[in-house]
Amino acid sequence: MIIGLTIATTLFVYNRDFFTKPQKVFLYICIIFPPLQWLSIIVISIYNAYQISISPEFVEKEKNENEKNNVRKQLENLKDLRSKEILTREEFNEKVRTIKSANIEREIKSSEDYKKLRELYESGILTKEELDKKLEILRLKLTNLRQKQKEEERLGFTVTEEISEGYFVIRDDDFNYGYADKQMNKVIDTVYELAESFKEGLALVRHNGKFGFINKRNDTVIPFIYDSADSFKDGIAKVGKGKGEFYINNKGEKQQ
Repeated sequence: MIIGLTIATTLFVYNRDFFTKPQKVFLYICIIFPPLQWLSIIVISIYNAYQISISPEFVEKEKNENEKNNVRKQLENLKDLRSKEILTREEFNEKVRTIKSANIEREIKSSEDYKKLRELYESGILTKEELDKKLEILRLKLTNLRQKQKEEERLGFTVTEEISEGYFVIRDDDFNYGYADKQMNKVIDTVYELAESFKEGLALVRHNGKFGFINKRNDTVIPFIYDSADSFKDGIAKVGKGKGEFYINNKGEKQQ
């Protein structure tokens, strides 16, 4: 039984990136005296966990998480005060903008791009004016990203490809795909495993592990019988079935 436990703990150490290489070597040597190996695993695990907890990366992550929680709490407090009509609509909107603006600034300063720009500025490669311009670009990008995420949360789906022939490819939280029109109305439910943009009136989609083609009414024009496929171009599409590949037209007819 002791031999079995020793083998199991040794394999545990071998398969974990949590231990450094020197630590693993030491623990392998301890196999000659199992109790020492087991005790060492506990001690080293506690030591490594402590080192991680005081690392700059972990501290920064914890700080960011605490700041996010504070922002959420502040917004909830504002909503509560607004619902009780202690704050006017104008006051509420102004305070929300202030909080969100400060949150964006914090996100910018914790980003890798900000750190790179600061390094370039401090080394004299960027001037103060250039740094400010680059930070404004970062600020704008982050603001647009947050607005996009908020809109996607409201809609209940994410746009994965740009509009083509009037339709966007969309994806839900379960990674199922469908389509939305220019007004962001879902016109084809997210029921497909994969989906590509409409080309020449047809869209390549995958259902139950097989590829086929649908039209804008979600009618199956070419059945789901292919193991691989490309979208249509110049009236033909390359498809694969079994070990063979060939071309079909928009009626699903094999082309020579």
